[in-house]
Amino acid sequence: MTVYAIVGNTLSGKSTLVRDLVTSTGIKQVTTYTTRPMREGERDGVDYHFISSEEMDNGNYFGRRDFYTVYREEPYSYAMNKDDVFPFEDKILILDSAGVRALKDEIGYENVVTVFIDAPINLLVERGKLRGDSEEEVQRRLHADRDSLISAKYFADIVLDPIRDDMLRYMYDVLRGRK
Repeated sequence: MTVYAIVGNTLSGKSTLVRDLVTSTGIKQVTTYTTRPMREGERDGVDYHFISSEEMDNGNYFGRRDFYTVYREEPYSYAMNKDDVFPFEDKILILDSAGVRALKDEIGYENVVTVFIDAPINLLVERGKLRGDSEEEVQRRLHADRDSLISAKYFADIVLDPIRDDMLRYMYDVLRGRK
């Protein structure tokens, strides 16, 4: 079993790459869980499984990361469900750096391949504009990602550049055992 953990800045193309790989290869996607409210355009069970804090506390989740905001006493939490990672078969999911460490601790470092999408800042800002985000919002999100991703390209098993690489073709070949 190999679990491919896709990591990258906001707007780097993680969701698009995972969606296209699921469609083209049939690999199963693990969808993570969160206690935050669903945003406009998100779909439960696709983008995240949206659950209550009480459900998150039931013990079947691992790799829990809590994020506090100035507007809430209670944090928003993100985690993985053990039942989604097991049984052992190839799977793919989107995580942050802390989630990758938790996944490796849970299922073994030898079972996780970390893929980092190393998109240049100007591409991320342009994608944000195309999506309708303000430049301030894109910069805020990139700043929030910065500390957790500063060393990502050094710990990743595969580093993809969306300008230079055909990311889908490369990862398709990896999943098919051609690379």
